[in-house]
Amino acid sequence: MKPLNHPIPSGDQRIARLFFEALQQADYRVEIASTLRSWEGKGDPLSQQQIRASAEAECRRLITRYQTLPEKERPRCWFTYHLYHKAPDWIGPEVSRVMGIPYVVAEASIANKQRGGPWHQGWEQSMVALRQAAAVLALNPRDEVALRDYLPAERIHSMLPFLAPDPLPKPNRNALAAALGLDPHDTWLVTCAMMRPGDKLSSYQRLATSLQGVSDYPWRLLVIGDGRERAAVEALFSPVRERVVFVGEQPVETMAQWVGCCDLFVWPAVNEAIGMAMLEAMNAGVPVLSGYSPTLFPLAGTGGALIMTTDNSCERFEHELRRLLSDPLLIPRAADKCPELMRRHCSLEKAVATLQEIIGAHYD
Repeated sequence: MKPLNHPIPSGDQRIARLFFEALQQADYRVEIASTLRSWEGKGDPLSQQQIRASAEAECRRLITRYQTLPEKERPRCWFTYHLYHKAPDWIGPEVSRVMGIPYVVAEASIANKQRGGPWHQGWEQSMVALRQAAAVLALNPRDEVALRDYLPAERIHSMLPFLAPDPLPKPNRNALAAALGLDPHDTWLVTCAMMRPGDKLSSYQRLATSLQGVSDYPWRLLVIGDGRERAAVEALFSPVRERVVFVGEQPVETMAQWVGCCDLFVWPAVNEAIGMAMLEAMNAGVPVLSGYSPTLFPLAGTGGALIMTTDNSCERFEHELRRLLSDPLLIPRAADKCPELMRRHCSLEKAVATLQEIIGAHYD
C-alpha cells in the first residue's frame, strides 16, 4: 500500500500513520523498515514478479543490516499494516523468520475467489504471511470471518479503528459561512470522500438522490474531496446544486476544521471497508448518518452519535435524514454523544492498551 509519506491521502495511509503513533505511545521504538510498495492493480504477472524480486532484494538488505547490529539494537518484532492479494507482504515474513522474531499483522484480507486468479501469487503469499503471524488484528468484521477459516481463533484479535484527539481549536462557523456565502442558521451537512469509480461514486449517487427527497428543509451540503469522477459527482447533485459547495481535497491536518463547522456528516457508505472519514467527523464532535458499515456497526448502538441505516437503500437513508432534519433537537443531542463514544471505543489510548496487550504477549 502507500507509504506513510505518500503525497496522495487515503484512509489506509491514515490508519497506518495512526498505528505508527500508537506503537510509539506504547513505548516501542518504531522504525519504518521499508517503503517498497507491493501493490499491483492490473493483475499483471510480470509486474508482480518484478515487485517480488525487488522485495527479495530488500529482504536481503534488511537481514544483512539487522544481523550486523548489536543484539540489543536488533528488531524484536515485525509489524505489518494491511496485506491482501493485490498488496502481499513479501518482506516481513522472511525477515521475521530469519531473525527469529514474532510477526504481527493488522488488517489482513483474504478473498477466496482470488485463488488461482490474476493475483494468485499475491494470494498465496498473503496466506504464507498469515500462517506465520503470531497475531492478526482485524479491523473489519468481514475480514475476521474469512480469517477464521484459516487461522486459530486465539491468533485473531478484533479491534475498532481509532483516532488521536483533535488538537486544533474549535473552528469558526461564522467565518466559514461568510467565506462560502452560507447561512450559519441552516443545517450544514458535510461529506468527505474521494471521487472515484465504483463504490465511492455509488455512495455519492445515493446521497444526491436522498437529498433531493428532503429539499423542503433548509440544509446546505459541503463536499470535501476530489478525483477523476468529480465532473460526474457534480452532475449527480445538479438538481440541488445551489445548496451544495464543493471545496475540493483538503489536507488531513485541517479536515477537522472543515467538518467541525458542520452539523451532520452524511455518507451512504456503499461497501465501505473502514469509514475513517466518519470516525474523523465524530472525533470533531459531529454526529454521523451512515449507510450500513460492518466495521462501525458496533458503534451504532452506543448512544446516538452514529446513526446507521440497516441497509444501503436510498429510501432508508432519506427516511433517517428526514427524521433528523425534522426535529431541531435531534442533531445537537447526537453531537453531545460524540466525545464519550470516541473516548470509550475509538481513542488512541484504547488502541495503545490493546497493542501493548497483544504484542506484549509475543514480545520477548
